[in-house]
Amino acid sequence: MIKKSTFQRGILALGIILLLTLTGIFNTFERQQVIPDQLSLNTVIIIAMVGMTGYACAYPLRNQKPLVPMVNAIIATLAIGVMWVGLVWLYETIDMRFIFQNLKGVNPSPLTFGEMIRFIAVPATETDPALAVELGGLVKLIIFCAMMGAVSGFAVLLSLRLQLIVAVSAVLTVVLALISTKINGIITLPDALAFAIAFSLAYVASWLINTRRTDPLPQWLLMSIGALIGAFVALALLFIGTEDAFKRDGILRGLGTAPLIIDMGARGLIGGLFGVFALTGLAGALAPKAERLSHNTSLYFILALVILGLLNTAGRKLPLETALIIFGLLVVGIAFIPTLGKKADGQFIQLAQRGKLQSRGIFLFVLAGVVLVAPQFMGVSLANNINLIILYAMLGIGLNVMIGYAGLLDLGFVASIAIGAYTVGILTGPNILTCNGVAINPNLITLDEINQLCTGRIDFWGALPLAVIFSAVTGMLLGVPVLGLRGDYLAIVTLGFGEIINRIIYSDKFKPLMGGAQGLSPIPVPEIFLPVGGEEGVNLVFGNATSVFYLYIFAILIAIFVTYRLSISRQGRSWRAIRADEDVAEAMGIHTVRTKLMAFMVSSAIGGLGGAILAAQLQSVTPENYKLAFSINVLALVIIGGMGSIPGVILGAVVLAGLPELLRELESYRLLAFGGLLVLVMLVKSEGLLPPAPPRLSEQARLLTQPEPTGTD
Repeated sequence: MIKKSTFQRGILALGIILLLTLTGIFNTFERQQVIPDQLSLNTVIIIAMVGMTGYACAYPLRNQKPLVPMVNAIIATLAIGVMWVGLVWLYETIDMRFIFQNLKGVNPSPLTFGEMIRFIAVPATETDPALAVELGGLVKLIIFCAMMGAVSGFAVLLSLRLQLIVAVSAVLTVVLALISTKINGIITLPDALAFAIAFSLAYVASWLINTRRTDPLPQWLLMSIGALIGAFVALALLFIGTEDAFKRDGILRGLGTAPLIIDMGARGLIGGLFGVFALTGLAGALAPKAERLSHNTSLYFILALVILGLLNTAGRKLPLETALIIFGLLVVGIAFIPTLGKKADGQFIQLAQRGKLQSRGIFLFVLAGVVLVAPQFMGVSLANNINLIILYAMLGIGLNVMIGYAGLLDLGFVASIAIGAYTVGILTGPNILTCNGVAINPNLITLDEINQLCTGRIDFWGALPLAVIFSAVTGMLLGVPVLGLRGDYLAIVTLGFGEIINRIIYSDKFKPLMGGAQGLSPIPVPEIFLPVGGEEGVNLVFGNATSVFYLYIFAILIAIFVTYRLSISRQGRSWRAIRADEDVAEAMGIHTVRTKLMAFMVSSAIGGLGGAILAAQLQSVTPENYKLAFSINVLALVIIGGMGSIPGVILGAVVLAGLPELLRELESYRLLAFGGLLVLVMLVKSEGLLPPAPPRLSEQARLLTQPEPTGTD
């Protein structure tokens, strides 16, 4: 009955779980609560260990009789229980802490269900001399492992889509519970529900109109209906938005913090209230006939707002009921939104070209509004995490030009980032170049003295294009001597180039210019003067995480626009041809030298742009920030997200840069959990999380040559 695959996978799982247990993992997370007084992180880890082992042992047997995978899963999980029982016995019998110093608190622990285990017979009571052995907790552990084996063995019999939906929803629920204190102040539940109601009513109305009419309504009429529905929701909020409604426990507040959107009418901003909800209804009316990306993004965004609102109501302690509601919403959203998106995409294809442009333009307009307003609702910690994600996404897009499009493995990409950062640091900060040849120490003189001596400095906006150009030229010059190299040889040379740049900026010989190991500081904060509001004007200062967010958005939009336009052009097709087979591409007439140099130049320019904004955010540049690990991280997110896919790179940045920062509650096991996740992703999705869709040139040609559908839109 026991299959060879079950034995092999079981032995591997036992080894991993034993090592984790010996490191004291349960003691580390003893006080970490996922749901206070209901579910601890220790319990979640035990469930994950046992459940994943049972699933891994049963999955290869999913096509056999139902009893076979379940029995094998139960045997594997029982083996884990027996191993833990033996470990508890050893812990009570032998002092193991002289080898495993973190191994403490095993008895009692979650492994014993919080009960004290005694393997040596002791008097049962003070008056009763009878002897007893207390093993109740370990018996519960064995029963629990058997039950988890049965559950995981049954899970492999379900459809793969259902398994993924439940698993992803469960993982996201746990992650949200762990980081709830960081994101529970973004939006209130009444605000989120108001947006969801306006969007949903317009969505359902538009969907009913589209399905029950043989001739489609004009696009402008659908937009008008959606805007009217959103305005009706705003009008309803005005009627019920009394003073008592916004008090705590009131109908428009509940238990969370005071709403900021739906009380705009109470604050005299009636026009803004109607405008916001009319735009929400308009987007909802267009969603059933929008392309898949716009449709799914809008629905996931509304779902995220509702979940954030629930977290706001929960406060610092996430109740079990709220966690179950979030889990249910995630299951429903992940299950139905992609299906609805496929239907919406079919409706979008049937639109005339003008209707397609209108739909895309409106969704881009709404997205731009969300992006502009979002920083006002984020705290400093969350803003820093999002800035880090955008930075890595932008750098990944730049490196994707080299690896994903042209197939050139570049391990020295950090050199381009450092060149952009140091160019801004040199041109805007005090050094021998900007201080008329005088070497100064900024720490020993005042700011006024720096301004008097360093008259050659320029502002950030003047240094930014120079940093991009210098990075692009340097990258192109690097490409000249390595044009004949491919694969591993090219990777080694680019790696060496990155180390050369690092040694140069570390060198004491260039310390008057680059600051040596101390780096360059201070770098002036970027500012923009707007001549509005009278003679004094308005001075916009990008000096904190919330304001720097706009710089990152500006930069990543430029990177996406440039790379996307190049990828669908003749240049992009030449890159892909070289990646497929350089010799064949050259035989077909592609100028491989020029094409490769273009890839080096574009990739390095985007890297320099990211480095320049990073320097402005940190207001300093140090060599410690530009080491090989930086390049490896950017390379990893490109591979994990999907080489040649811009959405994949953005998702890879969320996984690579966002999760490790948000999951700091995992303490010393944070990077271990992250590394295990990367290995799992590579085993399951070796082509990446969002690989690029293969180009369907025949379908594109058919759509371009066929006559446009008749209709008023």
